[in-house]
This record gives sequence, structure tokens and C-alpha cells, in this order.
Amino acid sequence: MLVASFKTGGLPTGSYKVKVIIHKPDPAASPLLEQEHEVFAEGGQDHGFAVINPIIMNLDEEGLYWVDVLFETNMVTRIPFRVLLVSTPGMLPPPAQRGA
Repeated sequence: MLVASFKTGGLPTGSYKVKVIIHKPDPAASPLLEQEHEVFAEGGQDHGFAVINPIIMNLDEEGLYWVDVLFETNMVTRIPFRVLLVSTPGMLPPPAQRGA
């Protein structure tokens, strides 16, 4: 889950776009995810809004992924996260009971 909160500051009241883009470790690859949210911001110094973006990914590639958050066309933050794939032992059958 990604939560990005914004203060409206000097923005006029109106609708704006917030975009979340997740990039794979290979910069030449197309984005893994791209979601756009339309938000309504009430102007004023004491107002704000939040974008809540559920993220479910089935990753099969190790490396450094990047999450970009854009307000209109301006990048406001870039979040790195590293993926390491590890194997987990499978379910083993219970040991055979002796003397039963």
C-alpha cells in the first residue's frame, strides 16, 4: 500500500492528477505499473489530501525498483525498494513414527 499525502498550500481549489509509476530494475523496460488518480483539492493553507494506492505485485526479477509519485507533471518523490528473491523450503511430510 502506498500512501502519499499533500498540503494544498497556495494551490487554487480544483481537480488535479496524481500519478504513481513503478519502474523495473531495467531502465529500458516498460513500467511495471502506472496508475493515475484524479483528486479534488480545496484551496487554502490549512487543507490537504491523500492518495491511497493499493499495490499488489508478483515480482520475478531481483534488483532495485523505483516508485515515482507525480503531481500533475512534476515528480514530487521517488521511492526505491530492493527485491531479493529467496527460495523457501517446501512443506516436508511429517517424519514417520517408529514403533507404531
